[in-house]
Amino acid sequence: MNTIQCPACGAENTKDARFCSQCGEPLQKAENNNTVKEKSGSPGSTNSMFYLAATVIAALLIIFLIINENRQEYLAKLAKKGMTQAPQAGQAPPALMQKVLAAKAALEKDPKNYELNVELGNNYFDIGRFEQAIQYYSTAVSVNAGNPSVLIDLGVSYYNVKDFDNALKYMKQALEINPGHVQGLYNLGIVYFNKGDKNGALQAWEKLLEVNPGSREAQTAKKFVDQIKSQR
Repeated sequence: MNTIQCPACGAENTKDARFCSQCGEPLQKAENNNTVKEKSGSPGSTNSMFYLAATVIAALLIIFLIINENRQEYLAKLAKKGMTQAPQAGQAPPALMQKVLAAKAALEKDPKNYELNVELGNNYFDIGRFEQAIQYYSTAVSVNAGNPSVLIDLGVSYYNVKDFDNALKYMKQALEINPGHVQGLYNLGIVYFNKGDKNGALQAWEKLLEVNPGSREAQTAKKFVDQIKSQR
């Protein structure tokens, strides 16, 4: 079998892929198990949250909503780059690879170039190679830590390699710069939820509902908030 089906969204990925190219779901346990998506799931990109007894159905509902929301965000981002479908995990479309090679060549002459490091971080992020994305985003942040969007992308990259502490660190740093950053508050709630900290997740999502209740992220966050509160 040369491909692995994502347990969360059903997308086909290369056999050696670690994460789904469309939704970020880890694939280590997905091989030869096409029914796993009925048994497990996670917010955003990991599968570390499992619930027992009466809480499992409600938890999986929240997990499904988060996976679907993040997948739509990802596909929308790809559409802006002119891509009609997500590339296989770790594989860059030819046009994107040309940009990567050009940016790397330029970076050899100017390793601390902020724009080039952000560009490479974005490129690797888009194809699900989060370790490389972290490398370039981190260099960019060492040069200029004042862009909350770059800090959030760095946090999301850490989240996708299951380093939740660093994910929280950079998302909080972004929110110190822009306390009302919609995507930052939304993602912060996802990280807290995946760590098992429902109070932290509620605080982030309720703040989002306060500062920008009309946003699409806020509408999704409200579903999560209502679901969590209904379990108490």
